[in-house]
Amino acid sequence: MNRFAKVLFSLILVSLPFSGHSFQASDTTTNTYQISPTKIGWFGDSSDLKHFYPSIKDAPNYPVGFKNARNGVTKNTVKKKYLLDKLRKKAPGKWYKIYRDGRVDKKHVSIHYFAHQSGSPVFDVKVVSGWSNPQSS
Repeated sequence: MNRFAKVLFSLILVSLPFSGHSFQASDTTTNTYQISPTKIGWFGDSSDLKHFYPSIKDAPNYPVGFKNARNGVTKNTVKKKYLLDKLRKKAPGKWYKIYRDGRVDKKHVSIHYFAHQSGSPVFDVKVVSGWSNPQSS
C-alpha cells in the first residue's frame, strides 16, 4: 500500500463514528468529577501473593553491590486491612512497609518492600531510582 493510500485510510478511520461501547459519560450525567478505578492487582485473591522471599537479598531484583545509606530506612506499619489480612495468611503478626535507601555504583536507589516483624519473609521487593527518605546521607 502506498503512502497516500495509508494516509487516506487513516483519515477515514478517524472520521468514522465509534459503534462499539462508549467509555464517555452520557449527556444526562451531571457529575463533573472522576472516580479513580479500584486497584485490585494482586490483592484480588490470596493465591495471587506470589512474590515472597526469605530475605530482601534473596529477591531477584535486589541490586548487586547495594550499600545502605546512613539514616536511610523508614518503617511504616501496614494499615490497609485487605492487604494485611492476605499478608497475615502467609505469616501472622505485624507487617511493615519499608523504604531502604542506599547506593549502587554511586547512584542513589531506594528499595521498597513489605517485611514481617521477624524480618522474614519479605514481599513485593521493588527498586526505585533516587532516595525515598529525606534524611538519608
